Amino acid sequence: MCSEKLPLEELPVQTWRKRLLYFQEQEPLTSDLEQKFALREKIEECKNKIKEYESEKEPLEDSELKKIKDIVQKELGSFHREDGKSVSSGLNALAELMQNPDTRFEVKFFQRDFQSICDQIMVVVDYKALHDQLHKLEFSCYNVILREFKRFPDDDIGLENLSEYERNLEDILREIESIVRRKTFQDNTNTMSQTKDIRNSKVQLDQALVVKEKECLKKAIYLLHRVLNNFPSNINANLYRAACDLKLERLINPMQSISESLTKNEDQEKLSQFYQGVNALKELNKRLSALVIAHDFWQGIDQQLRRIEDNLNDLSELYTSWPDLKEDTKIIFAPPRDEWTESFEQASNNLDTALANDNFSESQKCFHRYRSKAATRFYEVDTQFKNLCQELRGVGEPLVSILRIIEE
Repeated sequence: MCSEKLPLEELPVQTWRKRLLYFQEQEPLTSDLEQKFALREKIEECKNKIKEYESEKEPLEDSELKKIKDIVQKELGSFHREDGKSVSSGLNALAELMQNPDTRFEVKFFQRDFQSICDQIMVVVDYKALHDQLHKLEFSCYNVILREFKRFPDDDIGLENLSEYERNLEDILREIESIVRRKTFQDNTNTMSQTKDIRNSKVQLDQALVVKEKECLKKAIYLLHRVLNNFPSNINANLYRAACDLKLERLINPMQSISESLTKNEDQEKLSQFYQGVNALKELNKRLSALVIAHDFWQGIDQQLRRIEDNLNDLSELYTSWPDLKEDTKIIFAPPRDEWTESFEQASNNLDTALANDNFSESQKCFHRYRSKAATRFYEVDTQFKNLCQELRGVGEPLVSILRIIEE
């Protein structure tokens, strides 16, 4: 049976984003003024639909936003956190305390919660691992290959550089192919399609280096651009949902209940480790919630900036998008502030002034500075989120041990 098509006004937000991407790709290829105008209308329609969808999300209270900013600022300022290690030690202590039949019985009551958390941790870790590889793909391959395009194939140093970037691409592709074979990505056709584009890009880059053909390098760049324009935001959306579904409260509440049931006759050192693990898990949950929101925020900003950067030749996209972008980022300048906040606000004000003065070259320069500052903060948040996912992996491992003991 043929499935019924959704009316346009009922299209899911991901479909509207795909339509927006397609129309934006078509606009610079069209020379006919009427077609350009029609594409502009379609682009605006997509943007409005996406805004309508996103406005349906529950807005955060100012106090909640301040808490999130406080936590993220502390994350960025801390060299290393031990919450995950403390949780892991607490769960390992619980595994030993389960030698007591009463304790084992109490833990068994929460078996389903433990299994659910264990499974969901792996989903979050898998999505973050793939997101990290896409980040490396952009900075270690796409950006640097693009810089070599103009002088290819006549510059010997450029050829040496491209050979190095080809090896980077090979390593990243191998890692991505390993990740997408995991259970999390089974039957995910979009992931398979995007991985195929990366693989084909490597084929074109290899060919370019062999035959010194600029068209092959152009195809390699195009394929990477297509992947990076869409895939990171798609993976981030799945990562955001997976992290929200993790709900560490489902682990906190059982651990709290178990801690209250343990008797004073237990091994005091193990009891102390377990109690510390319960408290550390609460802190880990706060950090996870804050970093998930911060990461999702910066992914959205990055997507907007990428779109503007792709259309920077005539500044029309920048002029159109700047009011919304300025509104979206104003929360950043609220207290607490750090040195980066001050410099980013200055970059924002400089860009605002250049656009108000209709200064083409200065607007381009200011945008690049603004883009660079935003990329720096996104990278910092992304790195801290990656570190936290490593802590989560450390929580998952002793949970597996506890589940094995329950099933014995």
